[in-house]
Amino acid sequence: MSTALKQCKHILIVGVHQFEGFHICSKLVEEGLLVDGVVIVPKNPLQKKICEEEMMWLGRNAHFHLLEEDSWIEDASKKQYDLIYYCQTDHQPIDDEAEKHRLEKTVEIASLKQTPIIFIFSLEGENPLENRDEEIDSWMQQIGQKWTFPYLFVYLPTVFGPWQPLGHWISNSLLECTGISRSKTNANEKIVIRDILHIDEIVPVLTEFDEDLFAKKTIYLISDDKERIKKVMSFFDIFHYIYKPISKSEHHLVVPKTVENIEKSLQELKDFFLQNTRRLYT
Repeated sequence: MSTALKQCKHILIVGVHQFEGFHICSKLVEEGLLVDGVVIVPKNPLQKKICEEEMMWLGRNAHFHLLEEDSWIEDASKKQYDLIYYCQTDHQPIDDEAEKHRLEKTVEIASLKQTPIIFIFSLEGENPLENRDEEIDSWMQQIGQKWTFPYLFVYLPTVFGPWQPLGHWISNSLLECTGISRSKTNANEKIVIRDILHIDEIVPVLTEFDEDLFAKKTIYLISDDKERIKKVMSFFDIFHYIYKPISKSEHHLVVPKTVENIEKSLQELKDFFLQNTRRLYT
């Protein structure tokens, strides 16, 4: 555990049901930290079933406490947190009203007690935006606040691993492999790849950081490995895609420690789907 996290006793994760939020929470409660998690119940029935399974998994640990969707703002405002994570919901655009409301309320809670926040956003989406970071900057100006609490914006490329979200192109490809999926991936659909990381690569960056990371204000996690992208896409039998590398100042780029064997990680993900498809994904 990092020096910064050793000083934390109580943590809030808004979006604990999200892919990154779930894995971050799993790591933190395993370390013995108290975590309050906010779940925004998915509308998709299958994704809701996966969400319920995730919460049951986390709920086995006494260090985890679930905050209800309709009362989390009031409950969280009464508590003193040492760190807050905000995980973007289903890669929604920043102008989504519900997403914006959660962001604003999270900022209010942080402002109240001067609690550091790590905002986690994806550079993916149905229409991947190269300027999502500019959208965030614009939103910050719109809410008209001068933030005095420490904060860090984290932008992620494609991330894969166990509990892959439903509807993601990786999930769709794996469901096709199991023979469960009734629909085939549209061959004409262009998948835009910024970079690819394994969940076990990003979680340590976001849980074992030191206080100097907040000084950067904004970071982009990358693999810095073009061959990895070819390996991953080949594994899923996808050969037509658009590669748009993340091009930012070196000061803001963070290359996590890589998993030892990317092929092994991909196979483990496929095995997870094979073992859990009928229970979770149908």
